[in-house]
Amino acid sequence: MNLIEVNEVSKFFEKSEKKNVVRELAKTVLRILGIVKKKAISKEANHFTALKEISFSIKKGEAIALIGRNGAGKSTLLKIINGLYDPSEGSVKVNGKIQALIELGAGFHYDLTGRENLLFAVSMIPNLKKKDREFLINEIIEFSELNEFIDFPVKKYSSGMKARLGFSAAIFANPDILLVDEVLSVGDFRFRQKCLRKINEIRKDAAVVLVSHNLQTVKLFCTRALLFDRGTIVFDGDVQKAINLYRKSEARDEKEILKNPNLGEDFHNNEIVSDLEVFWCDEFLTPRKVFSKNEPIYLFFKATLLVDCGKDLVFSMPFWRDNINISSISSEYDSCDLSVSVLKKGQLLKIHNIFNSGPIDSCFILTLKSEYLVRKILEPFEISGFDARVHGVALCSFKEEPKKEEN
Repeated sequence: MNLIEVNEVSKFFEKSEKKNVVRELAKTVLRILGIVKKKAISKEANHFTALKEISFSIKKGEAIALIGRNGAGKSTLLKIINGLYDPSEGSVKVNGKIQALIELGAGFHYDLTGRENLLFAVSMIPNLKKKDREFLINEIIEFSELNEFIDFPVKKYSSGMKARLGFSAAIFANPDILLVDEVLSVGDFRFRQKCLRKINEIRKDAAVVLVSHNLQTVKLFCTRALLFDRGTIVFDGDVQKAINLYRKSEARDEKEILKNPNLGEDFHNNEIVSDLEVFWCDEFLTPRKVFSKNEPIYLFFKATLLVDCGKDLVFSMPFWRDNINISSISSEYDSCDLSVSVLKKGQLLKIHNIFNSGPIDSCFILTLKSEYLVRKILEPFEISGFDARVHGVALCSFKEEPKKEEN
């Protein structure tokens, strides 16, 4: 039996955010009152399409990943499955109890303590005796590791603490269907792994739908993947094939970024890399923004790796001026120790200066198995010493060779 059946679902939104809020609130009230509003939103010029004719089903034991770029429609679909949104067209059939982790702190009363919120949540579980409720609450608190904070108001919690409490409460409710939308990206790496192990335990008797940009997690955990693009499913099937297709689309975007680096946005995976520090300097680690022509350029960077990435961690840095790529460096081709201990102490690189006078833009990149961990656009540095006889952006060197005699 399918636990979820999505049939030809489309979702249209008003371009006016105020109208969207009013419309969805009205639908929720009508649904609570048992009044079904059959008229769908028309596809007019003042609407945009978030989802277009989506169809798929999910069986017990499946863990499905929804992957794709931001704005592709993944989170909207989760909210439709969870009943927060009504589809504009099509239908969704759910067979079983749903638990959703879609937004941090959703369902919590912020003025109540963590324990009081758990008491309320557990009291909603039918046919649960008082002693069983107390035992369940203690299990949730122990799993969340919030023992010393459980009697604090939730409004005092950090985003990571809210994620811990929300996930723990959801997972111990024994859902038939678990919906997770990037919430687990908040907090420390160790607790995330603990959560995924717990999801693996319940997956045998449930279905899991996961929205994530962490492709390594998707690959290790999910049994199937749906690749979204502009509100449609462009692939449904093998996880690795879906990831490969997604990476190809990302690579096309990256080529556009390299043509015009300002199109790219900074990115930082806090689950694996923390305490990042990067700056241009001299050999004595004194920060600098101006270098003379032919003078060595030094780059210092340090970071804390929360996991040992081994030889799969790659450092690279492209250089450009006026949106034109000049050159790049990479640890794939040059020796550079990126071990946990070295990065924590800091790494100093001496870079051969091939640049002509003027500003040089650059981007610091760390990747793990071709997936971005860090992408940080740095402040430009300046090459001083103008010479009208030297042309171009990069300088080529040469040396005189003796003429070879013919035999």
